[in-house]
Amino acid sequence: MQNRKRLPLLLTALMLVFCIALTGCAGRRSVTAEDFSAACETAGFEVTDASESFDASVILTALTVTDESVSAGLFVFASADSARSNYAQMLSGVKTGASGEKFVDSSEYNRFYFSDESATTLLYRNGATLLFATGSDTEKLDALIDALGV
Repeated sequence: MQNRKRLPLLLTALMLVFCIALTGCAGRRSVTAEDFSAACETAGFEVTDASESFDASVILTALTVTDESVSAGLFVFASADSARSNYAQMLSGVKTGASGEKFVDSSEYNRFYFSDESATTLLYRNGATLLFATGSDTEKLDALIDALGV
């Protein structure tokens, strides 16, 4: 009899643990060209479509932002492998080993973030999309990153 009373409690506890475990498996946000443009404009940046400057068989979309204190871009590659290799190449140029660097790496998703009093850098890849933002205006960059939701 006592086991029958414990069974619903045990099942409820197991379901709760299962639900909590699955929250970490949620899909990452994929940033679109429209998302990037809207977030940049909200943060006070002017977006330039640089897609025609690249080989259309490699990069499908290229949007950039440049001002005196910030550089950002969104690139949609023809394949996730191209985005992954470009992410790795960009990461090797910004990674310093400083404390405070934050990494998340998986086969479909990568994120590197570092910020201190003098600069902020974000590299973000989801599938075939690669996003970067770097510069000395940490307040504007943080606003952009928040608006992008990455």
